[in-house]
Order: sequence, then C-alpha cells, then structure tokens
Amino acid sequence: MIRSITVLAALFCLVIALSVPAQSQGTKAFSIGAEFSYPTGDWGDVASLGFGGSASFQYGWKPNFDLLFNSGYLLWNGKDEAPGYDYSWSAIPLQFGGKYYFGASSSRPYCGAWAGFYFFNYKSEDQNLGVNISDSDAKFSFAPFLGYEYKFNPKVAFDLNARYQYVTDDLTNFGFRTGFVFGL
Repeated sequence: MIRSITVLAALFCLVIALSVPAQSQGTKAFSIGAEFSYPTGDWGDVASLGFGGSASFQYGWKPNFDLLFNSGYLLWNGKDEAPGYDYSWSAIPLQFGGKYYFGASSSRPYCGAWAGFYFFNYKSEDQNLGVNISDSDAKFSFAPFLGYEYKFNPKVAFDLNARYQYVTDDLTNFGFRTGFVFGL
C-alpha cells in the first residue's frame, strides 16, 4: 500500500514537472539549514531531541507555488541509558513536495507538505556484554508544514518552518528547521 502511494505521488510530480511549458519555468533556489526533531508517542519515551542538517532544492512552478526536494541527516540518542549501554537512531530523509506562499512581498508566510522515505539506522551497544546491534530500514513519511521566509535581497532569504512529521511504525515527530535560501 505504501509503495503504491509513493509511486503514484512520484508519477504525479513527474507529470506536473513535465507539463510545465519552457517559457513558464520559474526560479530555482537551494536551501541549507539546521533541523531539530522532537520524537512523539512511544518513540518519544526512549529517544531524545534529534538534530541534524538538511538541504532542499526549490523550483518556482507558479508565482506563489514551489516544488521541493529535501534531504538531510538526523540523529537521535537514547534516553535514560543504563551504565555501559548506548543506543541511537539516525535517518536520511528523501522527500518531495510543494509549498504555497501567501503573498509576494519580501516577508511571506507559507504552508506546504512533502512525502517520501526516511532511511533509518538503529545502533545499540552493550559494553558490559560486548554486544553491538545495528539495523536499517526504510519508512514512509509525510509532513504538513508551516513556515516563514524573509528575503534580504532577491537572491538570499531566511527560512523558518515547523512540521508534524508522520513516519510509519510510530517514529513520528515534531520537526523544526531554520536556514537560508539562495537563488540560483
């Protein structure tokens, strides 16, 4: 089911991208930023605040609508670790989506969503027993988000957003990102 939804979403994005006539292609931008992730649910009971970085590519499809590709790296450590025992999660998200800007001024709020996969790695080390465990898995993700972008000039903007990142198998979290957008 998840694979079907992902394939349909990717095909939809491809059809939209290919249907844009050459003369209406918009601006392109690159964004880099810091990420913070607060785990929720059962995962929040065992994982601490996550942190990392991300990079995004934005394509101005319409005057107030950008298509997005986002990727990065996030790390969460375990909570209440016993002496000699460490565990952590890391993830590389690969997500596609879009965002809609409310207005065209230099200071503009926006909303959007993206979907894709989180490629997780779990590591556990018991130094008392000398046992190390590592496991990897891909999880479907979807995130609606709200943000604010302030343009310093036509080529550089400050970006701040918050999202609810749904990830299958109860790895859901609230995410926050702050960064800069550079026009290409």
